[in-house]
Amino acid sequence: MNQAITDYGAFLREAKQAVTDLNEMQQREAALVFNTKIAQLSSRTEQEKAFHDIVVAVKRNSLEYFGSLMGADMSALNQVIEGKKALEELSKTHISLD
Repeated sequence: MNQAITDYGAFLREAKQAVTDLNEMQQREAALVFNTKIAQLSSRTEQEKAFHDIVVAVKRNSLEYFGSLMGADMSALNQVIEGKKALEELSKTHISLD
């Protein structure tokens, strides 16, 4: 079992508490995450790829969220462009778990 999750019950209780403040659409998306089956990752390569994919997805979602909150001025547009460039570089980066 993953060492990061030592008490699955406590994890689920905390997640449930976090979900209570979300709107219905966000609750559905969160439920999908908690109901997703995760395959056993046996090799180091699979673990590194999975971690990389998670980091890229979190960064992408963060950019989309904050991009939607920003105004349409030049400074905001430049921040969005820089964020997308950083995301592109991140997606090409290899993450090692060593």
